[in-house]
Amino acid sequence: MRGKGQMEIKQLRYFLATVDHGNMTRAADFLHIAQPALSQQIAGLERDLGSKLLDRSVRGVKPTVAGEVLYRHAKGLLRHIEDLKGAVSFEQQHPSGRVAVGVSGGLARLLLVPLLAAQRAFPGILLQIIVRQSSELAGLVAQGSLDMALAIDALPQRGIAIQPLFREELYVALPRSVTLRRSSGITLEELARMPLALPCAPNATRTRVDLAFLNANVGYELVAEVNTPDLLILLVESGDASSVLPWSAISREVAEGRLHAVPLHPQPIAREVSLCMSEDVQPSEAALVVRQMMLEILEALHARGEWKGSEKIAAARR
Repeated sequence: MRGKGQMEIKQLRYFLATVDHGNMTRAADFLHIAQPALSQQIAGLERDLGSKLLDRSVRGVKPTVAGEVLYRHAKGLLRHIEDLKGAVSFEQQHPSGRVAVGVSGGLARLLLVPLLAAQRAFPGILLQIIVRQSSELAGLVAQGSLDMALAIDALPQRGIAIQPLFREELYVALPRSVTLRRSSGITLEELARMPLALPCAPNATRTRVDLAFLNANVGYELVAEVNTPDLLILLVESGDASSVLPWSAISREVAEGRLHAVPLHPQPIAREVSLCMSEDVQPSEAALVVRQMMLEILEALHARGEWKGSEKIAAARR
């Protein structure tokens, strides 16, 4: 319910139409409302402002001195409102601004090129890609440093909406010099006998690997800890170590024949990819566009089989 003294935009439109037409009947016809309803709205406006706004006579209506003041200000106000509507509509059709997206190193290698290709359809959007450990990403979204993040095994925290998207199987990355006994994969016990280079803790992939070895009551030979996928891959390519990485991080090297990638058998290790966004801050139109682009790209990569080892998480779990 409208409080006393609170004008409505509708009342101002009705008032302007009445003054412009100089006649209540013609104004009511123009506005497609009944004349008594129009008279009631004008009377309510006069009541709210505590001033008589129109002089009525047999020749029609004309504004009083107070009415002329209201007419000038209302005309400008409604013009600004129309400009505002136009600006909002233009932004919806032509979103613009900087959008900061956080992503882990492996997923960045899979997502970056197709995301930038899709972004070309929206030249007003500037993408800022921030590569961080997954353990940092949700916190950066909460701080407002990122508009959104694709995080691995994201943990609930206040103010962050977490939307699980895919499970991503981890693969054993092996030097080309290693002879595979079988293409179906290797066991955890076989992996434990290889020199391993793994991500530095805290890291979602490292946590999953350590937990798998712990549950199997098996130790492993750790020769290096490296905090970026690119350097881990370099060590594998050199033949000095093997590693455990997601397909998103090693697909290019596998396709080029620079290393082997095999699953763990019979029990795979998988991690969960989720979209993190703030629950407290309304995303911009540009951020909503980027969000949709990322979801569509991941869906397409999964559907085409280019994101090997990915499994879509049912919508009911989101």
